[in-house]
Amino acid sequence: MNQNSAYVGRVIGNIRTSKWWNHRRFRIILISVIIFIIFVITLSLLLKFVILTPKKVQESTSTTISTTIIPQPRWSNTSKMHQSRRLHTSTLLRDGKVLVVGGYNGLVLRNAELYDPLTENWTIIHNMHTERYGHTISNLNNGNILICGGYNNDFPSNLNSSELYDLSTETWKITSSMHHARHYHTASLLSDGKILVAGGAVGLGSRDSAELYDPSSENWVLRSKMNYARRGHTATVLSNGKILVTGGKSNDLALNTAELYDPLTENWIVTGNMSEVREGGHTASLLSNGQVLVTGGHDGSRILNSAELYDPTKGIWTMTMNMSNALEYHTASVLQDGKVLVAGGYKGNLTELFDPSTETWENAGEINDLRTSHTANVLLNGKVLIMGGYDSTSFLNTAELYEPLIN
Repeated sequence: MNQNSAYVGRVIGNIRTSKWWNHRRFRIILISVIIFIIFVITLSLLLKFVILTPKKVQESTSTTISTTIIPQPRWSNTSKMHQSRRLHTSTLLRDGKVLVVGGYNGLVLRNAELYDPLTENWTIIHNMHTERYGHTISNLNNGNILICGGYNNDFPSNLNSSELYDLSTETWKITSSMHHARHYHTASLLSDGKILVAGGAVGLGSRDSAELYDPSSENWVLRSKMNYARRGHTATVLSNGKILVTGGKSNDLALNTAELYDPLTENWIVTGNMSEVREGGHTASLLSNGQVLVTGGHDGSRILNSAELYDPTKGIWTMTMNMSNALEYHTASVLQDGKVLVAGGYKGNLTELFDPSTETWENAGEINDLRTSHTANVLLNGKVLIMGGYDSTSFLNTAELYEPLIN
């Protein structure tokens, strides 16, 4: 009986154990199925919204830091002239070469030389017939070059002689003399091809006379006198064909007056006075807008850094922004972009650019040699050649090239 009871107990225990394992197995399977379903749902969501969905282009809010390098205009030395000189003249020829004539270096010079921009070399050519400085140089419409007046150490020292340079033969020939000897005068090419010479110095005095050179006849004809005798003045051919004369010295009187020569009437007309007295050493440049920019010079007691603009339509002058340096006997060159390059003068080697559109000055770099009473010419390639001059102790034969910025 005890054995039967034990057996029944074992059977009942086994049945209970089997039921417990069956129940546990069911729970395990159910939990596994639930976990699997959750995994499948999670995976599908990841595929749909994260992996398979194209990413939006992110808008960058970062700031790019860049350094703008402003190229600087460049001055460079070119080959030296064969002769040091100041108070000489120079001009751009039709073939692109530059002709330099005469000057002074302790002696009055009659030699001439040519600069070739392609080779950057100077070549000595035939001498003029007469030594001279303080003369003028003019390009004629026929290609010849007219030299007239000036000063030398012979008697009489004031010159009325003129000569022509023939570009085709590179030789000089004497042409007819002016009616009046003069130096530090001006010479302007008129629209009809004639040359107007005005004013100038004779001894310690000033001339008011003017005369015309006709290249076809090679003769000089006197024309009406200026309203003021003057030397060391400037003359600018305006867009309307008239000639604007500014400043200078009338015997002992420093001038701020200006007057116009009208080729149609062959008369002189007084126009508005400059704001500053400028007895000499100033420059006058025709701008692309038709106005004339006058810079620097000397007022009889001080060197000037002022600049002013002449409006031909109104006949008045307006002061514009001052240069950084006071300058006299400097050069002013109108570049191909319309800006004006001022170089040299007695105050340092800084050069400046005037922008007519903003009426402001900007730094244009430094020339390598301090110089005054030099010359400057804009070459066909847009560069500017400056040459010769005086550095307060020595006469110079050095030359430099300015290369404008390319926008």
